Amino acid sequence: MAARVWKPISDDVHVASIGAIGVAPSNPKIIYFGNGDVSEVGGSVNQGDGVYKSTDGGRTWQHTGLEDSWHIGALWIGPA
Repeated sequence: MAARVWKPISDDVHVASIGAIGVAPSNPKIIYFGNGDVSEVGGSVNQGDGVYKSTDGGRTWQHTGLEDSWHIGALWIGPA
């Protein structure tokens, strides 16, 4: 089994939590994350401010909207 190394790519985005991450099937450098979550264990709630997108593999991020959604627990990225 190959070793896996995790590298933080969103530390420069100041959000309390990330509820969902998605990578575009058409280009692995396009990454989305939705923030805000509701924990089933412990009952914690972290309000988010929407969805962020990176087109350079996570080096930079742009807020893309849904700021009123508060909790994003899943993302689906279309194949195109």
